[in-house]
Amino acid sequence: GFRDMSGIRRTLVMSSLASITGLAERDLEAALAAVRAPASRAQAAPEEAEEIVVRPPEPGADHRSLEEQGFSPVQARARREAERSVVALLVAHPELAAVRVRFDDGCSLPVAEAFTPDALLDPATRTIYAAAHPWLEEGRGFSVDELMSEIRSREAKSLVGDLVMTGERRAPSGKEGAQALQAAFEAFERIRRPRQPVPPPPAHADDAAGMAARIAGIRARGSDPSAFARLARAGNRSGPPPDLTPPDD
Repeated sequence: GFRDMSGIRRTLVMSSLASITGLAERDLEAALAAVRAPASRAQAAPEEAEEIVVRPPEPGADHRSLEEQGFSPVQARARREAERSVVALLVAHPELAAVRVRFDDGCSLPVAEAFTPDALLDPATRTIYAAAHPWLEEGRGFSVDELMSEIRSREAKSLVGDLVMTGERRAPSGKEGAQALQAAFEAFERIRRPRQPVPPPPAHADDAAGMAARIAGIRARGSDPSAFARLARAGNRSGPPPDLTPPDD
């Protein structure tokens, strides 16, 4: 068994498990220690036995810091603040999920569609928002305790309280929250894609030429998780969906 392994082999196995699961070796040691609790204790008090679940990290998530992703210290600080400003308002006031936020191309979407977890690059902020996002999409409220129970990262757990306090400070009431959320979202959009604003669609945006202009504008903005949702809304207003086949080079 694992307990009988030699020190070197045990170290190699623990290192491999840590690499596969994304957990620290000390956390794995604690989990294994709990599993090795004496059988007599488990039989005497089965209701006290605790299930140990080792979960892998989120698939595709980048767990590197912003600095490790190539941001300068100044850029990292600005990006982190922009992401956390939006998340802070939403975790402090989940009812703000009903607010529609506007893009600079004139389109608007519910915040849960416009601001998605995969748009965030700061690992702790993304972890918190990924846990809250399903509730926000469904329009359900949640407590801080419920949110904390969905988060495994120690760094993210320690950040939740700060975000809630920040959100409550910036919007003491729901009435102020909608305006604060729009401002925070616009700041996030500016720093996420610091390019020239996409001009609003022309008056004939409901015809094929207008839709083509909208598609070209969104393509020019680069990666945008909400782009398809916005195009779908525009398509519903103007008839058949647009042809999204990339142009030949």
